[in-house]
Amino acid sequence: MIRTTARHLGALALPALLLAGAAVAPAQEAATKIAVVDIERVVTGSSAGAELQRRLDDFRVAVEAELKGKADELDALRKRAEAAASPTEGDRLTRQLEQGVIEFDRLKADKQREGQKIQKDGLAQIEKALGPIFRQVRDEQGYDLILALTPGVILMTSKRIDITQLVIDRYNAAQ
Repeated sequence: MIRTTARHLGALALPALLLAGAAVAPAQEAATKIAVVDIERVVTGSSAGAELQRRLDDFRVAVEAELKGKADELDALRKRAEAAASPTEGDRLTRQLEQGVIEFDRLKADKQREGQKIQKDGLAQIEKALGPIFRQVRDEQGYDLILALTPGVILMTSKRIDITQLVIDRYNAAQ
């Protein structure tokens, strides 16, 4: 009888010891601290992001004006080709019109690439300036992980871990 009781006690003691060890381990480690940042909101909410948007808007307006001027020239050339007095003159103007359309399309593509480069370079400057700010916030606030708040990747978050406004404020102060 004593033997059976000892076996039962041993069988109960081993899981109890394992559970006690498991309960102690998490208490010894600090909880992981995570934050999220809405990068798009940082860019649009920062002074540098606003300046980049202004530059892009100015560029867009200038390109639209330039393209409208070229389109008006092509339209006038088309009308002259249609109203040409001779077939030879009409053919010459039609060739000019075709060449003008090719140049117009090339200009549009060049301006689109130029606008994308302005945007890419501006975002790269902002990203470069954000690195030290993220490190500073991480160190000061004790974050183990800072994630970019990307819809579809991060499905749910609470306002408590969103440090976007803090990053915007620090970024603007650093500029």
